[in-house]
Amino acid sequence: MGKKGKRRRTPFDEDKENRRLRRKIQRLEEKLDRQKEERQAGKNTLDNHESRRDDEAQATEVPAVRPPDNRAPEALPTELPSDAPQEVPEHEIELQQEIVDIIGARLESDKKTAAAIHKDVALRWSEIVKKGLPPEEVKILLEKYPTPENCGFISVPRLNAEITAAVQESAIKRDRRIVEKQERVAACLDAVGKAISITLKTDIPGKIELLEKLSDGGRLLASIHRDESLARKSIIMANLNISMKTTLSNTSVDEWLFGGDLEEKIKLAKNLEKTTKALKPPQRSSQQSNAQRNTKNVKGPPRQQTYRNRMATSGGQRKTSPSSHRRTSSSSDVKKTSHRRNSTRDRYRRRY
Repeated sequence: MGKKGKRRRTPFDEDKENRRLRRKIQRLEEKLDRQKEERQAGKNTLDNHESRRDDEAQATEVPAVRPPDNRAPEALPTELPSDAPQEVPEHEIELQQEIVDIIGARLESDKKTAAAIHKDVALRWSEIVKKGLPPEEVKILLEKYPTPENCGFISVPRLNAEITAAVQESAIKRDRRIVEKQERVAACLDAVGKAISITLKTDIPGKIELLEKLSDGGRLLASIHRDESLARKSIIMANLNISMKTTLSNTSVDEWLFGGDLEEKIKLAKNLEKTTKALKPPQRSSQQSNAQRNTKNVKGPPRQQTYRNRMATSGGQRKTSPSSHRRTSSSSDVKKTSHRRNSTRDRYRRRY
C-alpha cells in the first residue's frame, strides 16, 4: 500500500499556528522582563551592601553573593509559568469573517448598550426602579416643576363633567391612575425644558451634543404624554353608548379630555341621527317579512290537465282537483267520486 499523503495545510491552520507562536513569544518576552527586573533589584541591593562594608569584608563576602545576572540565558524554563495566560481552547477561537459568513448569521444579535453613566447616578436609579420613589418625595418634585406659562398643553387634561356623570366608578378609578402618571410626565417635561433653556444661554463645551440629548428626551416624554391621553379616552369610551363612539373619537384633547365643546358635539350628533332616521324609508316588521318569505312559491307550476279531467269537463261534470280527493275523508265522498268516474267512462264509451 502506498504512503498516506500528508494533510495539506489550510490558511486556517497557518493562522492558528501563527497565533500560537505569537503567544509563546509574548510569554518569553514577559519572562525576560521579569528577569531583568530581578537582576536590577539584585544589583541595587549589592551596591547598598558594598557601601556599608570595608574593603576586607567586601573581599570575603562578595563571593558568597550570587547576583541573578550570573544565570545563563539557557536556563530559561521551557514550561509556562503558573501566572501566564493559558492557551485558548480550540472551541473558543475567534473565527475568520469568511467562515462566519459560511455558517450563517445569528438569529438574535447581541444586545446593544450605550456608554456607562456615572456609578452614583446608576445606583440611585436602580433603587428607584426596584423599590419606587417615596410618595413624599414625589409630591416635592411635582411642586418643584410646575407647568411653564407657555406650555399649558402639557397639563393633565381633565375629565369632562358629562362623561363623569355617565361612566361607572371603576372606569373613573382607572382614569385617575393614568392621570397620576401624566402628572409625573408633565413635571419631567418641565425639568427638561428648563435644562434646555439654561443650556441655550450658556457657552460650554459640548453644548450641541447636550442640547441634542435633552431634546430627544423631551420629545419622547411628550409622546408618552399623548399616548396616555389616548389610553384614557379608550377606557372611557368602552363604558359609554356605542352610538356616540364616533363622535367621542373625533374630539380633540385640550384642557379637557374630550374637548371643551363636547356638549355641542353631542347635540349635533343626536340631531343628525334623528334627521337620518326621518329620511330613511320605513322598515317592515320581522313577522311580516317572514310571512312573505313563507308564501313565496307555494303554488307549483301549472299542471297539465289530464285526459280524464278534460273529458269530465266536456261532459258537463265539475272538475275535481286532486287536492280535494286527498282532503276527502268520509266513505260517502269516496263513493260519490267513484260513481262520477264510472259514469264519465260510460259516456266516453258510448260516444266513441
